[in-house]
Amino acid sequence: MKSFFNRICLGVLACVLGAGTLSGCGFSSVMRLSVGACVQVPPTTSAYSLETVSCSRPHQAEVIALPTVAGANFPEAAQLETDARRECELAFRSYVGIPAEDSALDLLWLAPSRESWERGDRQIVCLAAANGQQTLSGSIHDSAY
Repeated sequence: MKSFFNRICLGVLACVLGAGTLSGCGFSSVMRLSVGACVQVPPTTSAYSLETVSCSRPHQAEVIALPTVAGANFPEAAQLETDARRECELAFRSYVGIPAEDSALDLLWLAPSRESWERGDRQIVCLAAANGQQTLSGSIHDSAY
């Protein structure tokens, strides 16, 4: 199942919530994540922070890429989704080692909302995620899972 999440990054709130560390448990602003971070998938279609956990603990997803959206103007929704899908599919193959369509993992992404774009957010967060209610244990980097 391929999914698309919009995100809302609310200036000060995103900075406050970005204080979590990636090596332990906490929350990290979607604008402060790094590739390889293990996270829990947000329960809604909008998120300004993600719960981060150690990759050795059960988790739902891993950040596989952080591409930047080009341009000065907020793109149309269809274009943003097309760009996010393309970038994240390329990243999935490179990070996991096989194409997303051949994997047991789901490909998810978080893209800037119009509100977060106005605050300077240009980053797409590409995630490889466990199916349904399953969890991952360990990194999926080069796993061909």
